[in-house]
Amino acid sequence: MCFVNKDTQKLDVRAFVMYQDADAIRDKRGGTVYNNEHYQVTITEIEQLTGLRFVDSIYHANPLYYREDNAQPGENVVHVPEHIEVSKPEDIIAQGQERQTLHDDIVDIFIAAAMVDPVGPDAHHEWVSLINLGNEIVDISGWTLSDNSNKKLLIDNVLTDPTRRIMNPGESVVIKDVSPLQLSNNQDVIMLCDANGARIDRVTYLKHMVRTGKPVLFLTPRDTLE
Repeated sequence: MCFVNKDTQKLDVRAFVMYQDADAIRDKRGGTVYNNEHYQVTITEIEQLTGLRFVDSIYHANPLYYREDNAQPGENVVHVPEHIEVSKPEDIIAQGQERQTLHDDIVDIFIAAAMVDPVGPDAHHEWVSLINLGNEIVDISGWTLSDNSNKKLLIDNVLTDPTRRIMNPGESVVIKDVSPLQLSNNQDVIMLCDANGARIDRVTYLKHMVRTGKPVLFLTPRDTLE
């Protein structure tokens, strides 16, 4: 997508990809049997996927980098080629914008499951469970959970006992009431960040994954072995 930026009066570019597979092609209703993730990407990735070729000015106007040595100081570019999940307009990166720090591959705390549509006495209490699949003890004090509407929960407000915020290897913890988060029964994003705002985990789900009174599972047995 190419446009003239109204502030700079210069060419600006955003590149996106949404991966599809055989299930996606067969899904005539769209988005009901598979999880379509949208990504903001580099122009080089678009070229590699499609065979299209673009003029040099398109590369220079796109804010994402294929090579680390092209990144500018202060933008916090760590992983290249850049490949950024997009689930809302605020996720889209603009020229010179600082990236969120990603510790997904550094800290082995994962969002294991979420009760999105509870029933019974706890019908108003959605919950999220975390698990430590690493070899290190992790203190989750000051960590937050957020949904796709940017509502945030400080985990300390739920785990008021400090000892419960210490996750030993193999341990799990349930955040029993994630209010003010409001997890949609249709689809949503749940993100876990540490006390410094670095992303620890990010999961998504669609409507077909939600069953009343049953948790949405984000980890498979294979995940626990890797």
